Amino acid sequence: MREKISVVIPCYNVEKYIDRCLASVVAQTIGMEMLEIICVNDASMDGTWEKLSWWERRYPENILLVNCKENGAQGKARNIALSHATGDFVTFLDSDDWIELDTYERMYHALKTYHCDIACCGWIPDAGREDIWNLKQKRKGQDYMLEVASVKERKKFLVTGVMGHMCVNKMYRSSLIYDNHLFFF
Repeated sequence: MREKISVVIPCYNVEKYIDRCLASVVAQTIGMEMLEIICVNDASMDGTWEKLSWWERRYPENILLVNCKENGAQGKARNIALSHATGDFVTFLDSDDWIELDTYERMYHALKTYHCDIACCGWIPDAGREDIWNLKQKRKGQDYMLEVASVKERKKFLVTGVMGHMCVNKMYRSSLIYDNHLFFF
C-alpha cells in the first residue's frame, strides 16, 4: 500500500484565497495519489464553502470537506481535520497561503531519506507585489538533520523554537502527533 500525506487546511472567510491555495496543492509534483486533502470550513460567512465544494467535486477521491456550524478558530479546525486524517504523514497549510509545486515532494523525500519525524522548509511572505513563485535564488539552502533521541527530548525540542513555532512549513510523521497526543489549543 502506498503511503499518504494528509494535508490539513482550516478555512474561515477565505473566498478570495482558497482557489490559489488548493490549486497549489493539487498541482504538487508528488502526485494526487499521495495526497489526502482535508478542508475544515470553520463557519465561514462568505463564499468559502461553495468554492470548497467545487474543488471537492473536481477531486472527490482526494478532498474531504468538513463544515462546522460554529466558528471554533484555527486550532479547533485543525484538530477536527486531524481526527479525520489517515495519512502516514501530516502537513498543515493556511487557506490564504500557497505552496511551491515541489514542496511536499521535497519534504517527503527528506523524511524518507533521513528517517526522521519532522521535515521543515523555508517560507517567504507574499504581499502580491512580485512573482515569487519562480524566484529560485530564494530557495537555496542545504538539508540538515537534527537528531533528538528520547520522547522527553522530542517534546522539549518541539517547544524550543529551533524550527520556528509555525506548523505550516513542516511535514510530520503522523505517529509523532498521535503517539504523543499533540493537538492544537
